[in-house]
Amino acid sequence: MLKKMYCYKRCIVKTTKNKPKPIIVKFVTHNDKDWVYYNKKKLKNQEYLITESLTSVRLQCMKKLKEEYLAKK
Repeated sequence: MLKKMYCYKRCIVKTTKNKPKPIIVKFVTHNDKDWVYYNKKKLKNQEYLITESLTSVRLQCMKKLKEEYLAKK
């Protein structure tokens, strides 16, 4: 179970009336983040989405690793 985290809504992003603004979450411990990411599969077919905000360098690295992983299958 989560012990402590910090949340806030980001007001910079323009959204339509039908879409809520994203919520940014900062976890106090890495274990809490792991717990959320492990359990995010329970939100499948829901209106919620959990994603990680990555820097452009890390995003490129993740894409490359994903391509290599899929190529091995």
